[in-house]
Amino acid sequence: MFWEAFLGIIIAIIIYNLIHRIFVVNPTKKTQLLAENHCKQILNDFLTSLSKDNDNYNLSIVNSKVLSDVWGRGIQVFEFQIAVDEQDVTKKLSFLKQNLKLMFEDRNSDPKINDHQIKITDLWQYDRFIHIEIAYLANQSTREYINDLERLTE
Repeated sequence: MFWEAFLGIIIAIIIYNLIHRIFVVNPTKKTQLLAENHCKQILNDFLTSLSKDNDNYNLSIVNSKVLSDVWGRGIQVFEFQIAVDEQDVTKKLSFLKQNLKLMFEDRNSDPKINDHQIKITDLWQYDRFIHIEIAYLANQSTREYINDLERLTE
C-alpha cells in the first residue's frame, strides 16, 4: 500500500511538471524570446543611426539575455551588452544615456507606433562593455517591476 501511494505521488508530480512546462513555461519563454528580439531590433536600429551620425562610435550589440530568472516569471526585462574600446568609455556612456533616452521617449510618444512601450531601466559600464537594461512594457508584471524600480530611486 505504501509503495502504491508513493508511486502515485511521484507520477502526479511528473504529470504536474509536464503540464506546467507545456502550458506555462514554454509559452512564457516563447513570448520573452519574441519580445527580446523585438527590443534587440529596435535598439540595433537606434545604435546604427547613432553610429552613422558619429563616425567615432561604432556601436553594436554583442550579447543579450533575459533577466526574468532574476526578477521573476513573466517580467520582460532584457540586458544588452555593447562592446566599447578602452578610450573615452565615460564619454560614450554619457552619449548613449542622453541619446538613447531621447530616442526611446520619441518612439514611445509616437502615435504611429502601435506597440508596447520600451523603457531603459539601467545603463552602466563594466569592463569593456556597456550594459543596457530594457523593459518591454507588455504585461502587468513588467509594469509593476518598473513601478518598484521608480519607488526605489525616489
